[in-house]
Amino acid sequence: GFTSRYDHWRFAAGKALPETDQILKSLFDMRLPLTFTPADCVLIAKILHAEIQSINQAGPDADGTLLSVD
Repeated sequence: GFTSRYDHWRFAAGKALPETDQILKSLFDMRLPLTFTPADCVLIAKILHAEIQSINQAGPDADGTLLSVD
């Protein structure tokens, strides 16, 4: 998949947005089919939560950050 970011836009002049960049680097896109039930989404959330906790047990990234599960 592809998430459009402000730095991909060609209709606006380029400008550095470091705070936006910081937020964007912590996000990810995940396509969810419309056929998923609320229970399916809860299961996905539980799996993601468990994996994030597992990653955080390994310690912070090189820049000192941990993943958020909030």
